[in-house]
Amino acid sequence: MSWRLETPVDIFIILLNLLTICILVEVVLSWISLAGGRVPWYNPVIQAIRKIADGVLSPIRNVLNRAMRGMSIGGMGLDLSPLVALILIHLLRGILMSIR
Repeated sequence: MSWRLETPVDIFIILLNLLTICILVEVVLSWISLAGGRVPWYNPVIQAIRKIADGVLSPIRNVLNRAMRGMSIGGMGLDLSPLVALILIHLLRGILMSIR
């Protein structure tokens, strides 16, 4: 992963990398919260990360909820939206890197 800005596409690639980090942090924080850990949701940095991640994950979550209605594991719904988002980001990053 290079951070050089030779073309405008490089800015989009960097933004996709930052979005990937936000999604991964959101996933880890939700796991900590589900495991009974304390997460400072009031922290402005965490709120910003959640807002950015939810902006991408919410539309994907809505589509997946309609497509996979009634499917659950152990009475708890399985949220695949981060996985789908990361796959789409990876594909988009690959396309952008090939045209760069």
